[in-house]
Amino acid sequence: MKQRFIRVAVALALMVGIAAAEDIENGFTYDGFERTYLLHLPPSYNGQDSMPLVIAMHGGFGTSKNMAQMSRLSEKADTASEGSFIVVYPQGLGTFTTWNGGTCCGYAMNNNIDDVGFISALIDTLAANYVVDTKKVYATGMSNGGIMSHRLACELADKIAAIGPVAGVLMIEDWDACQPSRPISIMHFHARDDSNEPYYGGVGDGLSGAYFAEVDSVMEGWARRLECSIGPDTFYNDSGALRQRWTRSDDSCEVVLWTTEDGKHSWPGGVKLRPNADEPSKAIFANDEMWKFFLAHPIPDDEPDIQEPTLPPSYELDPVSPGVFARSTTISFSLGSRENVTIKVFDVLGREIATVVDGVLDAGEHSVVLDATGMQNGVYFYKLSSASFTKTGRLVVLK
Repeated sequence: MKQRFIRVAVALALMVGIAAAEDIENGFTYDGFERTYLLHLPPSYNGQDSMPLVIAMHGGFGTSKNMAQMSRLSEKADTASEGSFIVVYPQGLGTFTTWNGGTCCGYAMNNNIDDVGFISALIDTLAANYVVDTKKVYATGMSNGGIMSHRLACELADKIAAIGPVAGVLMIEDWDACQPSRPISIMHFHARDDSNEPYYGGVGDGLSGAYFAEVDSVMEGWARRLECSIGPDTFYNDSGALRQRWTRSDDSCEVVLWTTEDGKHSWPGGVKLRPNADEPSKAIFANDEMWKFFLAHPIPDDEPDIQEPTLPPSYELDPVSPGVFARSTTISFSLGSRENVTIKVFDVLGREIATVVDGVLDAGEHSVVLDATGMQNGVYFYKLSSASFTKTGRLVVLK
């Protein structure tokens, strides 16, 4: 097998996790456009154990940063008692940034921007560079970002497990254009006094000039499309928020609508970013309900059972002295069967800087030497992948 060695001096073992939350700005070229995103890694992300991923899309004229501030999803990711998750805040296109949600909105719609393809590529990019549980990838968004979430449910259900849009309904020409590849669960949040995207339908007060369907009719349409014929049942929480739910007899998916009486065009339980912005409703905290809902609806694992190999996949570091590596370090791992293995190294922005291994290895024990000649001081990550397992680790270069 042909190998390339890179020289890496590591001051800490790769097994050391990230001690604090990290916000990383990054991007890549897709369909001729430079697409960017803000990635939030919670403190519990250690580069070894897979985590769910939540895609959070800003509203029209918004940004990835103000979506993070308004929604407080990063805070939820850091503190969720049910378990942490990674959050990515992608950025729309245009001077007045928008998403192509179908028949809305602005630059993205008018120029037929392939935002579905971009989100698909974003999922692939993050799964390649971080340890993402691809059965637990979810989408949410505010306003135009909510509209985009609905479109993703129609067209990207093979990669997205469930959606949780806020104040943004499905915007397509007709229901025949929405053909999810599998039953996908949906939880929608909307305020009855929202005038930007009116709860009872019509042209809103926002700048899009679009006509919005009645929220009830959209959710009933989803229930019919997904064959959720049981319901809706109704429930009011202690603060007066109304929950309506449609389900299927096989429990394969559910459709949920949360309605608040106040909050207008805002994120329930979120932050008011401007003095003249709508005051978010406190009748419900969207992040809490959304995250519980997401965890209950991963993509079903329909893959056949895989026989356990005689040698279980594993990997470890071989330090030349306790806690400190000299001019090189060795990654040792075992394979239970003959399979293709790749080891790639990335910088902190997720850019690939070297392919160390790319080829078929026999079953048994293997060791690969990483060495730091020509590399600058800093933090790097590597990803070891085979058909049976994926592991990542952190490299700290100190010369």
